[in-house]
This record gives sequence, C-alpha cells and structure tokens, in this order.
Amino acid sequence: MSAVHTWMTSIAGIGIAIYGVYAFVKRAIGIYMLLQVHFVFFDYE
Repeated sequence: MSAVHTWMTSIAGIGIAIYGVYAFVKRAIGIYMLLQVHFVFFDYE
C-alpha cells in the first residue's frame, strides 16, 4: 500500500470513531446500556 492510502484510511477510521463517540454522548446511549431507563417508547407519528 502507498503512504497516501494508509493515511486516508487512518483519517477515515478516526473520523468514524469520533462520530461514534459524538453520537453516543449526544443521544445518551449510555443510560440505555446501563439500564438506567427501564422503559423506552418510540412514537413514530
């Protein structure tokens, strides 16, 4: 692999990881994973 391909792959991976952390915090996924919310109702209307 070329150095450019390696850097672009690394940057893409880091970007995806940063977005994952952002979504985890923004959507408060941790409280669902730690069972602090016992019932969740999704109203799609």
